[in-house]
Order: sequence, then C-alpha cells, then structure tokens
Amino acid sequence: MAIVGDICAPVLTGKSAQRFKRMMERVDSMPERELPEDFYLEFEKSLEKSRLYAERHKSNLKNAGKNEGKELQSGK
Repeated sequence: MAIVGDICAPVLTGKSAQRFKRMMERVDSMPERELPEDFYLEFEKSLEKSRLYAERHKSNLKNAGKNEGKELQSGK
C-alpha cells in the first residue's frame, strides 16, 4: 500500500502493473464519443411520467391495505 495524500492506495507491481499500463494505454487511445443531444430526454420523460403517476395515485396508495385485515377478522 502507498499513501497518496490522504488516500491509502494499492501499489501494482510486476505483471499486474504491466496489464494495468496496457489497458490504460488502450483506453486512452480510444476516441472520445459525445452523447447525442437528446440522449437523456427519454429518461427525463420516464421520470416525469412516473412522478405524475405517483401524485395521482398517492391517496390510493395511502389507503391500500387498510381494510384487508378487517375482512379476515370478520370472516367475510
């Protein structure tokens, strides 16, 4: 282990260090890709739809299960 600033980090040696270096060089040589302009739009729509659904059904969710125990106790 090596101490770098306030962080204690593992030290790679031998074959592990060579593999790590090769992989880092490979990753660094890959072209950077930009996400399409509306990439997150579908996620945002889904979250908004989910939020609206939850708001509409909030009262139903609060009352869900309240009467189930009464039916079992009364034998109906």
